Amino acid sequence: MKNSEIFHVSRKLIRAGDTEKLLVISRDLIESDDDASRASGYLLQGIAYELGGKNANLASALDSYRRASTISPDYVPFLYMARVCMKRGNGGYPEAYGHLLNALSIGSAPELDLALGHYFETKENPEYAVARKHYVRAATQGRFQGFFGYSRISRQLKQPFRAVAVDVLRVCLSPLFLIILGARASKGF
Repeated sequence: MKNSEIFHVSRKLIRAGDTEKLLVISRDLIESDDDASRASGYLLQGIAYELGGKNANLASALDSYRRASTISPDYVPFLYMARVCMKRGNGGYPEAYGHLLNALSIGSAPELDLALGHYFETKENPEYAVARKHYVRAATQGRFQGFFGYSRISRQLKQPFRAVAVDVLRVCLSPLFLIILGARASKGF
């Protein structure tokens, strides 16, 4: 199977929540001699363990993402490691922040701003102003979740008019973002 076919099959399996088949594909990729394929295999394996079903195991997901990050240093494995750590609760937040900083040192992307916004919004002692800053950055790069996060934070800070203004702006800009960015506009953390 070609890489493009593997990618499309994997996306369908992720959407369907079919972690059994996703694990089979990931194991085949991990056994490859090609570093990019191995890294992709570990990412897929981590996604399968993180998604749940019979194979839900956040510790295994974290390990798979770590392995991917050592093979191919990219911000994505670090972003996924942070997400898993945050799913573990407040005890995982310090480690999550370290992964987010590692991701930030490699590159920048709207998804990273969404992750940082989520981190600062949901940690034990929230920093709403910092979270809002990250949500604004994601929103200005066309991510709907950035608008939602900004609006949510504004409501939390008792700024309902600002929240409504952002919601109206999101509704007005939605068609433009969908035309320009397509499905990426809906991509979240």
